Amino acid sequence: MIDKGIVSLLRTVCKLTTGISGVTALYVTVNYFLKRKGALSHYIVEFSAYCFGIYIFQQFILKYLYYYTELPHAVSPAILPWIGFAAALTGSYLLTYLMRRTSTGRNLIG
Repeated sequence: MIDKGIVSLLRTVCKLTTGISGVTALYVTVNYFLKRKGALSHYIVEFSAYCFGIYIFQQFILKYLYYYTELPHAVSPAILPWIGFAAALTGSYLLTYLMRRTSTGRNLIG
């Protein structure tokens, strides 16, 4: 019983350490590039406005593809995630683009 508790504690500490290290590395990297270049490119700023919409729509697109189409049965399990990724990214970007063209859409998703 004690062994399982120690193993569980060590797993939790390892996950926490990995997570903190990843966030810290990303933070330091972003700050390095911001100090080096001074500002972000116009394309990065423009794409960041789409991120929330892509995040929202991708889940609905993936659920539709996986649960309501024959796609999982028609393709190999090895390439199914890649097809889902490409379809979800493309579809969610297009839906976000169209939604941001309306004032209501800009208010909802940025």
